Amino acid sequence: MAEDRRSVRTEQAIRDAYEALVIEKGVAPIKVSELTERAGINRKTFYLHYDTIDDLMWSYADSISDELTARLSEHSYDEYASHRGLLLSVFVDFLETNHDFYNYVMTHETYGHTDQKVQERLIEEIAGGIRDNRQIDHDYSVLFATFIVTNMMAMLRMQVNGYTHFPKKEIRAAITKLNVSGLSGFDVLKPAEN
Repeated sequence: MAEDRRSVRTEQAIRDAYEALVIEKGVAPIKVSELTERAGINRKTFYLHYDTIDDLMWSYADSISDELTARLSEHSYDEYASHRGLLLSVFVDFLETNHDFYNYVMTHETYGHTDQKVQERLIEEIAGGIRDNRQIDHDYSVLFATFIVTNMMAMLRMQVNGYTHFPKKEIRAAITKLNVSGLSGFDVLKPAEN
């Protein structure tokens, strides 16, 4: 039992050190030596938990995906279908309630592999829900889920990186409107009348 607690504390120290280094260093590579120094552990201990720094990074893709999937499963497909924008709200709430590290790795181009893995898991989860609840075939359910997830993630990435400055409520409404009606639903795109 004491060994389990020590392992959990060590795992948390590794993750805390890694997250702090990513935020501090940005895209600069992180060395095992600097991570272990920050975590207060030796290299051997790090390698008992992870094979490489990349292995540690991939574990975050799994953690993010697992947490998002759990949050998504708190609502039924019917709730998502009848409350447009609920899916986006779940995702935005996840990013807002998690620390800066998740926002960074989910939106920065350097960590695109993490973002991609999370997107794939979300698409799989949403497509499965559509198939199970609406008896839509595999290809259409994947197409529908891909459209929703990739548009949502791209817009949020633009927002977090400062390319857009919508208030939370307005960006949710805009993405929902785009998902439902496409560009034809936006009056701002129509030329002004003289």
